[in-house]
Amino acid sequence: MSSKSVQIIGGEDREHAWVDSKHNALVTVDEIHAVIHKGGLYTASAVALVIGGATAEFLVRVNSGAAHMRFLGTVAHQMLADLYESPTTTADGIAIPCKNRNRFTGGLCTTEIFAGPTVTADGDVLMNFFIPGGDKQTASGGQGSSFEEWILSPGDYLVRISNTIISPASDGYAGMAFDFYE
Repeated sequence: MSSKSVQIIGGEDREHAWVDSKHNALVTVDEIHAVIHKGGLYTASAVALVIGGATAEFLVRVNSGAAHMRFLGTVAHQMLADLYESPTTTADGIAIPCKNRNRFTGGLCTTEIFAGPTVTADGDVLMNFFIPGGDKQTASGGQGSSFEEWILSPGDYLVRISNTIISPASDGYAGMAFDFYE
């Protein structure tokens, strides 16, 4: 039986396919993994103390193209989270730096994320979700995320995390992570 060889070349850089030398098998990775290796996946994150009945707000500004974004909220106890499109703001807030997930590349993001914007109108609601958690007595927390990415067009988006536990007043930390590629 004679053996034939096949050469697979593709991608933007016309690279050869990667073959595992031990098993002689074609190596594949999912799209997000490949985007990380190419230096195109970014993360921005922040933590805020959310007083009982108050909110933490984040402004996402997609400047050009599309941002393929996943949202992850982590809370000290149960809270609500909302995503709005086209909010009205009078001040952006404090810039949260976007970090490239491939630390060997200097690729920069064009999407901007801010904490504590001054919001005068929420905009159109895209998603409401409940982030489960315990209370101060049980000291358990919770985490919630979007199932898959949102493909955001150029414009502004508002993410709000609300601490709805007012009585007894329950202060808690809320963290928000934005993972995206453009």
